[in-house]
Amino acid sequence: MLDEPILIVDDESSLLMLLQDSLAQAGFRAVTVGSAHEALKLVRARHFPVVLTDLYMPGGPSGLELIQAIRAQDPLTLCIVMTAFASVESAIEALQLGAYDFLRKPFRQQELHAALNRALDHGRLKKEVETYRTNLENLVLERTRDVQALCDDVVRLNDLTLAAQDRAAQGPATEAELLQPFFDDLALRHRPDGYACALVEGGRWRYALTKGSRPWPEAATLAASPNLMEGGEALEWRWDQGYPDAFLIPLRAAGELLGAVLVGYDARGAFSPAERGMALWRRQVEALVHGMRTARHLVADAAARARQEGAAS
Repeated sequence: MLDEPILIVDDESSLLMLLQDSLAQAGFRAVTVGSAHEALKLVRARHFPVVLTDLYMPGGPSGLELIQAIRAQDPLTLCIVMTAFASVESAIEALQLGAYDFLRKPFRQQELHAALNRALDHGRLKKEVETYRTNLENLVLERTRDVQALCDDVVRLNDLTLAAQDRAAQGPATEAELLQPFFDDLALRHRPDGYACALVEGGRWRYALTKGSRPWPEAATLAASPNLMEGGEALEWRWDQGYPDAFLIPLRAAGELLGAVLVGYDARGAFSPAERGMALWRRQVEALVHGMRTARHLVADAAARARQEGAAS
């Protein structure tokens, strides 16, 4: 049984009744009208998979004109033309205007049923192709937006990194001064109620940056998190009087644990540490912290060598 009926258009009421009864017996649903004007009203109101129309209907638009109007209104509707005055010229004209098939009166029921089944099968395939095309276009558009957003994230974070490098080149800068622009970006994009950055070196943990109205856990307790081991990822983190929705995000570079970022919300939110933009942000912060640590070690090594050279002289 069809979900949507076939529309039959003919100015002969007796033929309409005969066709409707014949199609009903074969399992087709059909709606009948006696003119192209009435057919167009129905086509504007709903979709018909197939329209079976007479070619010549006096006193109004012809079947050819109806086909043109239907094609403009609903391109997924297939038209089958029937006429008692068939000719090669009229058949060609009807097909050129977009008719799917052509039946010559009188036709046998089997011919009509076969033509309708072919049209319905073709219409289903056409609808599937149209749905696939629409879904594909939407997918391409979505991926394009994702790529553009990713490019925007890369540019923005690279600008923050360059700004941090410029600040460091101007003279001594604290870790908080260099990290703050990145956490301002985090606050702007993800709007946490609190955030903190804890760094570890030589097994000792300390906070380099904190912001929020709730207390943060003792820095040393962060070492107990199982996800700080190699390969661990961000996880939800809880502590006394802390944020109800909070995450601990490890910072690593060159196989070394650098510290962790904590992000907290007073209420459950949509924040995800695995979100692509957040992953990029994390990589940039890891690179910055690693660079600061490397620079500090280089300065310390240079100072030690200078002391040794001074003592030797």
